[in-house]
Amino acid sequence: MNRLTHTLSLFWLCRAISALVLTGSLCLHAQVGSSASNPGISAKDILANDGSASSGAYFIRPEGPTTSAFLAYADMTFAGGGWTLAVSSVTGAEPTSNDITANTGGAFFSPTGAGTRDLTALAVDTTAQIRFVVKTSTATFDGYFTGTFGPSTMLPTLSSWTVVTNTNSASNLLSANFGQTWKTTGALGTGWYYDGPGAYGTTPSFPGNGTTQGPANYLGTSVTSFQIYVRELVTPSYSSIPEPSTYAAIFGGVALLGAAIWRRRRRS
Repeated sequence: MNRLTHTLSLFWLCRAISALVLTGSLCLHAQVGSSASNPGISAKDILANDGSASSGAYFIRPEGPTTSAFLAYADMTFAGGGWTLAVSSVTGAEPTSNDITANTGGAFFSPTGAGTRDLTALAVDTTAQIRFVVKTSTATFDGYFTGTFGPSTMLPTLSSWTVVTNTNSASNLLSANFGQTWKTTGALGTGWYYDGPGAYGTTPSFPGNGTTQGPANYLGTSVTSFQIYVRELVTPSYSSIPEPSTYAAIFGGVALLGAAIWRRRRRS
């Protein structure tokens, strides 16, 4: 091995070790969110690290490095992108709760499935943009407001929303809930959505019957899908704590680098 080749080999070995330290992966260009060992904090964080990131499934860890990463759906196109799916419900697939303090619905769900994600650090403990997407067969509402998510939250009137889509007066699907506080228990007997006077009628047909979804029959209108996304105003920051396997890889890389330097000195 000539001197130039040897120098280049040492250079790339150093680069690889640096990548291990920073990402826990030997991939020098690993995308944040591409693996459980290299998760993002949120969809917004992933988009900030890669402006070309597309919508889809990513690993996130909103609570920081002492917790486990999990898969979440990220919308990278709507209103600048960076929206993390918090709640999803569609015809035939319903979550058991609308709270975003636990992961439900399996390892992953998209806007075509049902579940919730624990986004406490993004929208319950701090102010965020809260986005609602409500669809019927003929109408779509898609808009967001700034606030927090949880029992102290009041759904603001339409004038406080940034409305992007409101076909066929779809905002009427929320009209009975404007000004109402978030409910997880009460007359409906289940944790779901914003409870408003007369919003559902006397016999709600959700959840659990496997054929409809919340709000299943809102003001007499059959809703086909309902999602809530969040985009934090300020993304939490955490000190990086490498996984145990990363430490092992780092030490192994350092040993290889040391051996290479030792051999080079002997030859000199």
